Amino acid sequence: MDLNEYFLDGMKSFLKSLALKQCKCLAEKHEQLDKYSFDECRSEQFLSSLHEEYERLRLGDKSAHNLKLGVLKTINACEEKLKDLSYCPYMPTKTKLLDRYPEKTFPLVYEAIFNIFYYTDQHFRQHNFHDLLSYYYTVLKQELHSDIISSLDLVWENIVRAVIPLAKLHILSTLFETSFFGDIFTFVNPLIVKLNEIMMFPNILREDCYEIVKNKAGTENFKLINFELAPFEGNPGYLGEYFQLQISFELEKKEITCQMFAKYITSMNQTLRVLSEISFKKETFIYKHFVPKLKEFGLQNIANFAPECYFIRNNDVMILQDLSVSNYVSPDLSSPEDYEWCVLAIKKLAQFHACTFLLENRSGKEIQQEYKEYFREVMWAKEDVSGAIMKCSIRTTIEYFLEKFSDISKAITLGRFKEQVGIAFDSMYDHIEESQIYRNVVCHGDIWLIRYSPPMVDLLFFIYMNTTKNMRTMFKYELLDIYYETLSHILKMYNVDINTIYSREIFSQACKEFESTAICQAICYHQILQLPKTILDVIRTDENTSRNFFQINRSKILDETLEKDMRYRSIMRDMLEDLYDVLNV
Repeated sequence: MDLNEYFLDGMKSFLKSLALKQCKCLAEKHEQLDKYSFDECRSEQFLSSLHEEYERLRLGDKSAHNLKLGVLKTINACEEKLKDLSYCPYMPTKTKLLDRYPEKTFPLVYEAIFNIFYYTDQHFRQHNFHDLLSYYYTVLKQELHSDIISSLDLVWENIVRAVIPLAKLHILSTLFETSFFGDIFTFVNPLIVKLNEIMMFPNILREDCYEIVKNKAGTENFKLINFELAPFEGNPGYLGEYFQLQISFELEKKEITCQMFAKYITSMNQTLRVLSEISFKKETFIYKHFVPKLKEFGLQNIANFAPECYFIRNNDVMILQDLSVSNYVSPDLSSPEDYEWCVLAIKKLAQFHACTFLLENRSGKEIQQEYKEYFREVMWAKEDVSGAIMKCSIRTTIEYFLEKFSDISKAITLGRFKEQVGIAFDSMYDHIEESQIYRNVVCHGDIWLIRYSPPMVDLLFFIYMNTTKNMRTMFKYELLDIYYETLSHILKMYNVDINTIYSREIFSQACKEFESTAICQAICYHQILQLPKTILDVIRTDENTSRNFFQINRSKILDETLEKDMRYRSIMRDMLEDLYDVLNV
């Protein structure tokens, strides 16, 4: 056994003893595990020590005062992260280093993380940090009550992420107060580097980067040099906050720099955050379960419909391959795509849908049976905040837009048209659910909004979201043919006859049946996403405006937009005309 293995075993023994001690303490005291406090980390003594040492060490061009404020800001940010968690177990810490504050309480994992950082170096943690925490958590799960564990599982990763910066700051403070280490600058310098990382890039941790590089490079034998996180230029989405992550590392004596795409749950306002959290879980299904399952059953050659994923932390962040490096760009909804782009996208959508058919054929069971929790409806839920958003969209369509464009209903009264549209929306709720008539697939829905339903709904929704009325008039049926032929070709590659799933006649029949549903969905999305960027930015960032727009009344914003933005006016009119034509064939 080499020295590293010996020390690793020693750390595991310590963490096992710690976990058992904590569980025994909780059992004896019958603690209510729903409180936490960071008063100790806010202490003036703690901040003053950092203040004095930073001034002495003269780091860069940052003043000691600003660094002290930065530390406090970091602590506050960590505390806010924990406040967001629905369940945060704690216990009193009683280690030697914390005896000065015996009455204070910390999250359950704090003591374990503190000691891992205190007694190990960066190189050791790069290879063993996550394994040690996993081992510690396994011991906890064996000892704690099942009710506690079921709740803790939901937020464990987020608790760990929130307390790591606090542990680093605390250790730095502790080391500054002792003379045991002699040349303190040499010993503490790596921790100071980490502190700078925390303050400069508070959304990402060095420990995250270890995992990201390991998954990207396929090896642990690298040396992390540095990393940077910067806002992503443009606006690639609406339900998250987006960044470019650049990591430099040394591998086989070569320095490599990789650029990746970081997608975070939004913190701009509570209304969007609720929707973001639900949708985030759906996207994790694709990367954590669906793609690995396809590879497990030998379908890796058609599993390239999404970027590579290198890291996911539940309800927080996912790190993906940055496709902009290969000149991919997010489509601009304000500029409808051309025919060639639509053909490419529809072929890729057919490939995506084929994955479900082939996986289910090979596994012998429907995908939603194993992962049912990921297919909970979000945008069209009849309850919850997310459902309220689209209920408001439906009301706005019937009570506002049909009134604004009352001349569309030519052969029938406006009242009758409103009645038809109301019935179409009622049918839509049924059509987007799992069908008992047609074969279902994992529907794309922008990946954040996946569901298990007939692929024709997904296909038609794509067409009505990404084409103009003129293009649909000229090419709609041609695009449907291209989809069917592509799907047939891919299935045939794996010896599956498309007629065992959908004959051409049944496919065409289903497209006709689901067309009003796709148009209804597109109308609700377009009335939001086609708004000018300046208005969307206000809606996303201002809590009151967001709540009023998404759940109560949109007329003021829409009045202003329809008057000034002829492009928006034309899109909404075209969609309503298409709906009228479909409902009155």
